[in-house]
Amino acid sequence: MKILFQSLLLNALLLTAAAAATDGLQVSYTTEQSLATIGPDEDVVKMTFSVTKDGAPSDAQLHIVLDSPEVNSIISTDFPIVEGTRLFDARGITQGGKLEMSYLFPIRGQYTMRVSAQSLTTPALTTAETFTFSLNENPHEVINFYILISILVSIGLLSGVILAKSAIRQSNLSATA
Repeated sequence: MKILFQSLLLNALLLTAAAAATDGLQVSYTTEQSLATIGPDEDVVKMTFSVTKDGAPSDAQLHIVLDSPEVNSIISTDFPIVEGTRLFDARGITQGGKLEMSYLFPIRGQYTMRVSAQSLTTPALTTAETFTFSLNENPHEVINFYILISILVSIGLLSGVILAKSAIRQSNLSATA
């Protein structure tokens, strides 16, 4: 019984130490503009990754992996070869707890970005975060799509009217003959 209690106590101490280690190092990212206003294949996005240790900036080695949105079998994007692929896998070192990078997102959809950090001062101190965010289609492309659909529907209706009038005339001519 005493050995069971000691092993439980040891496990609790180890779990607490592991939780404290991951709570000490935190990774976050920000963008200069709101994600809702970013147009894929249009806006270069400046992202800033921040690493803090117990609330203070901390230098760390970052490993950043960005995956594109998954393949959508119903509605494809305008660049389907990119869907479901790894866009980049990069490493960098923060200076003053920050790392900046710029990126041009190729398509609309939900991206997954995994960022892991390893402290330069305490290499045993690591953390990993997964961020997901969605980008909407470019507003200009949506407007152009609606214009194209309107033109196609108009041509279809005009063709239908012309063919219907022609069929009526043809039936009137064959009825009188």
